[in-house]
Amino acid sequence: QMCRPVFENAEKAFIRAEALRHPYLYSQGYCDMVVPNSVSLGKRRLIDDDYAMQHEEGDYDVMVLTGPNMGGKSTLLRQTCLAVIMAQVGCYVPATSCSLSCFDRIFVRAGARDDIVAGQSTFMVELLETGNILDYATRDSLIVLDELGRGTSTWDGYAIAYAVVQFFCTHIDACVLFSTHYHSLVEELK
Repeated sequence: QMCRPVFENAEKAFIRAEALRHPYLYSQGYCDMVVPNSVSLGKRRLIDDDYAMQHEEGDYDVMVLTGPNMGGKSTLLRQTCLAVIMAQVGCYVPATSCSLSCFDRIFVRAGARDDIVAGQSTFMVELLETGNILDYATRDSLIVLDELGRGTSTWDGYAIAYAVVQFFCTHIDACVLFSTHYHSLVEELK
């Protein structure tokens, strides 16, 4: 099932999608295996005709996902990015409903790779890409970070993940999807 996304005039970027599915998995005939997910990300402050602000309770800018390997964390990140891209280029979205505002940028930090030619380790590439996000993200950006900190030791990775999420929460005010295996990170950030 596809739906026509509804764009709303809002003070800040947000996305709400019900029963969102990854379009590739669904299109390849894995309909029975696809688990739909609902996403609500970003404080939806709608601007009405009188320019009065409406804020919905329970809206968050940062979503931290934890869970086991093969639990669907990365799939949820990808399907949310794809939904935003598809909506913004005028396509229908694989969801039962989808409302959003325009995002000015989409940043994705996923995977692990090094750059031997440039002399950059996996960890260095991860930090450079994350630094780029921190430098250029705005409150109207969508930021996706999948397993930040996995290119180094557990202790250092945890410290980096914590600092980056905390920075997003206190300084950038963007919509952030952050997956991690650092389960205690969720408790510490509460």
